Amino acid sequence: MIGLKIKNDRIRQGMSQSQLAGDDLSRAYISIIESGKAIPSAKILALLAERLGRPLHYFSDDVEETDEEICYAILNRLDNDFLDFDPAVKLLNKVLHLSKDKHLLGTTFLRLFDLFAEHQAFEDILLRRKEAQQSLLDHPDKSLIVRLHMIIAKAFFRTERFLEAKRYYTSALLYGRPQKKCQYEVTQTLIFLGTTNLRLGDIPQAHIHYKEALAHMEYTNFEDLRANIYLGLGKTYSLTGQEQKALHYTNLSLQGFEDIGDQAGAHIAFQNLLILNDRNNSIEYTVEHLQQLYDLYQGRNPFKEASVLEEFAIIHLRSKQYEDAKQFVIRAVQVLEDKNLVHSRALYYSLYGVLEKLLGNENTGNLLIRSSLDLFSRIDARHDVSICQQLLDCPEYRDLGEYFLSLHARGEIFVDNSLGTLS
Repeated sequence: MIGLKIKNDRIRQGMSQSQLAGDDLSRAYISIIESGKAIPSAKILALLAERLGRPLHYFSDDVEETDEEICYAILNRLDNDFLDFDPAVKLLNKVLHLSKDKHLLGTTFLRLFDLFAEHQAFEDILLRRKEAQQSLLDHPDKSLIVRLHMIIAKAFFRTERFLEAKRYYTSALLYGRPQKKCQYEVTQTLIFLGTTNLRLGDIPQAHIHYKEALAHMEYTNFEDLRANIYLGLGKTYSLTGQEQKALHYTNLSLQGFEDIGDQAGAHIAFQNLLILNDRNNSIEYTVEHLQQLYDLYQGRNPFKEASVLEEFAIIHLRSKQYEDAKQFVIRAVQVLEDKNLVHSRALYYSLYGVLEKLLGNENTGNLLIRSSLDLFSRIDARHDVSICQQLLDCPEYRDLGEYFLSLHARGEIFVDNSLGTLS
């Protein structure tokens, strides 16, 4: 049992038998120990424990050894067998219950959280985040802390708690910057911070993060990240009225996604190009291609499906076809109705309220905008609370539709929930 434990720990730490043997022992002797054909002396066991960064009792305590061996057997099964979500979660929870090894607990939490994220179970990640953080608190491999904070931030982002997402992404960046092996994660996190700041309405800060991510690309060759950076820069330039730069970077993004065969990213970039070019393209051209994107997303991706419906609504609002615009917004709200996405739904309610007021339903419109304001207040989205108040206070002599469109064009109102393929 001791030999198997040494072997499992060596493999998990990425060491070869020769590295573990060092200058004092031979690779063949390590192989004999690991196969159970020899039991190391107390002196040799102490030497191996030191090289593996373990206390001596980790290998000599029979009670702990039994539990740890069960844990390794479970993890080996998960490595080799394809299990459904519920059985896999049950086994990982068993490891977390049995193991007393903080290193094993930390890596197991990461596996569990990856599984939760893969199945969109983001609330489960948030419920157990403090327990997971505690397991990695003093871990020498800070890259694991970077990964943990990134996945917690993603869970906050996907449940639209953007201030918390920003806090965890910032923490991941703090841990990741000094780690040479975390350059991919650092660049990813800069992109995520850019997107999160866009959702918070802080366009200048978003632009800074995207530019810093692009600077990181001088030392790396992560083409998937490059395409997402270009996508973000296209958005920030668009929202600050720099249309030519916005078109340039969004075209670069589209080309980048196509070059690496990322169809999902290419579709997002193409949608952004449609929006950027809507003044140059005919309405028929824009509507035709938005419909193609809608057909692609319908029933598959509710966030992007709703964002295309919002674009249809904006097109009809510009044409002063308020009733048609309202029907598209209602459909967008319905798509997200059973999703726990307070921020997105609140944004659609504010547009819904504007359209009701433009149709002459003043009380209904104000009620919807106030509902939106209340939802934003609940999640501490102060920028959006301010926008709702501006919509409520819009003077009668101003065209409310034009006022809303001017806020939308400046990025004051921003609905699309997914800016890239990484989030």
